Amino acid sequence: MGAQNDDDSVAAIHRALELGVNWIDTAAVYGLGHSEEIVARTLKTCMAPSLIFLPSAAPLDNEGIFIPM
Repeated sequence: MGAQNDDDSVAAIHRALELGVNWIDTAAVYGLGHSEEIVARTLKTCMAPSLIFLPSAAPLDNEGIFIPM
């Protein structure tokens, strides 16, 4: 919660991949899609042959508020 440093997030993902993590799960509600942007930025700079990336979707309005279905 609170402010995050994108460079720290990228470094943490790189380290997780070095340690063998092969699953990154995100959702649009984690930063209104910003987490997916950070994961994409990270993946562009690494070679992770067994990485599985599963984005999730939730209907959000323009304010980022969940829209119940």
